[in-house]
Amino acid sequence: MRSTAAIRTAARTTLADPALWPIALAGFLVRGGIVLMLLSLVPFPSAVGLANLVGPTAVTAAGPTTATIVEILALAAIGIAVIVVAIVIGAAAEVELVGGILPGPLVGRRADRSVVTTRRLVAIRLVSLVPVAIVLAVAAPSIGATVYRELLTPSDIAVSLVQRVASGSVHQLVAIAATWLATETLGGIAVRIALAEDAPTLRSLGRSVAWVVRNPVGTLAALGLGAAGLLAALVPSLIAPAGAMTVLRDLVESGATAPFVALAIVLLVAVWSIALVLLAIAATWRSCLWTAAVAGGLRDGAERAVA
Repeated sequence: MRSTAAIRTAARTTLADPALWPIALAGFLVRGGIVLMLLSLVPFPSAVGLANLVGPTAVTAAGPTTATIVEILALAAIGIAVIVVAIVIGAAAEVELVGGILPGPLVGRRADRSVVTTRRLVAIRLVSLVPVAIVLAVAAPSIGATVYRELLTPSDIAVSLVQRVASGSVHQLVAIAATWLATETLGGIAVRIALAEDAPTLRSLGRSVAWVVRNPVGTLAALGLGAAGLLAALVPSLIAPAGAMTVLRDLVESGATAPFVALAIVLLVAVWSIALVLLAIAATWRSCLWTAAVAGGLRDGAERAVA
């Protein structure tokens, strides 16, 4: 089976070239992984904490104040800038990670990494995010209204604000997640097609859609296996640092002596380091799996064209 061959290729490449691990880890972290890692260490602020952070005069009976609107726009601009920088770093990682693997198994024209530049991969990722931006724009007012309502009149004070907002915006959050997953998948395939065939941005995205249509089983297999491998590393990588952080916090709050606090810090650093290594291996394997799957699909397509 092609999926079995892709698994073997991904495992062999991952274990044979540890230099790919930090590159894959960087790509994973800048695409949101760092947020997950930090959330396991830093507790989400409560409704009271958020209210104190925003301030009691941020919203009046007439709506948000001018200062609040300016602050929101500034935060939005910073957020967009961070996303763009993350996409650039992620694209640079893909050039090294995917571009260095693709030439081996491909049949036909091989990619030249000096031609397929980071700029093209950035364009692919940005264009693939357009559907996500549209869904976010449509869902944002409803989610914002839920947040505002839960801050003013909580539906259940025994449940955290995040859980209340999530339960009140299930359809919107599912739509956002589904759109992101679909575009992330198409964008990843398009990046590999661009690197394999020196294809321009829109052609790569169009061919990624065609690739999914021709290979639905392979797409689902790569998606499921890649997610399973990443989750297998992600779950302990979130739980273990969170536990070590809890131990450190309890020792500090209880007034423990310096040696015990120092040992807890060493434990936290060690657990965090091990978690990052696990995530690096899993991210490398997932990227290699997709690369092998796309390469196999392109090779089969080339063989059918020749036949």
